[in-house]
Amino acid sequence: MKPERDREAAKSRVAEAKLRRQREAIQAVQDRESERLAVQTKTQRLRAERLAREALEPPPVKKTRVATKSIADRAVKPAKRSTSKS
Repeated sequence: MKPERDREAAKSRVAEAKLRRQREAIQAVQDRESERLAVQTKTQRLRAERLAREALEPPPVKKTRVATKSIADRAVKPAKRSTSKS
């Protein structure tokens, strides 16, 4: 009878471990989902705050670059011919 009890006890322990793993897996999924929702909510709140702040600020002034060379200076100049005395 003792070997049968050992087998039953082993089966019971295996079944308990399986149930515990299932509960832990369900809890992990729930934790991840709640964390995802918290991040999503925070992102939406921060986006709304940023948009409100940007709506109150005047648009940024774009700086234009001052040309340092005229168009004539940028034109390709003909290459100098070298005069070689041979």
